[in-house]
Amino acid sequence: MQVTIDLTGFLAIWGAVMSTVAIVWDIYKWRTTGPNLQMRLMTGMETYNIPEYEGMTLIVAVVTNRGDRPTTINILGLAYYNAWWKAILRKKASASAFIATPSTTQRVPFELKSGIEWSGMIEQSKELETWAREGYLYVTVYHSHDKKPMRQRVVLKESKAR
Repeated sequence: MQVTIDLTGFLAIWGAVMSTVAIVWDIYKWRTTGPNLQMRLMTGMETYNIPEYEGMTLIVAVVTNRGDRPTTINILGLAYYNAWWKAILRKKASASAFIATPSTTQRVPFELKSGIEWSGMIEQSKELETWAREGYLYVTVYHSHDKKPMRQRVVLKESKAR
């Protein structure tokens, strides 16, 4: 059995493969462009030389834009769920709040450019500690490129006995 492919057939197959690769590449680029935000939380933080937070224990939310386009951080908030199924379904929080001035140096709304970090601070009150231990407490960040906020659960650091 002899297989022969003429030049026209080869070029047709080559063109079909290359156009498929180009379409897949364009879909990949479309899905990965824009802001790519990541958030980390630090609990039990204390400050020095920052008078407005002196003597407070804080929850610090740090948001990093690892994407290729800027976004605007609009609101830093809290959402408390008293049951696990409410937290998973995210339908309605038992309590919610926003922080009016989460940062005195990077005020909201804040344009978060590519490669830049933004930090917001929340006073770690006894009520928030109770919510984090007995329920599901989340820090939420609303930004301009998504209708839903990004959120991360607050996990308190246990103090070490000295």
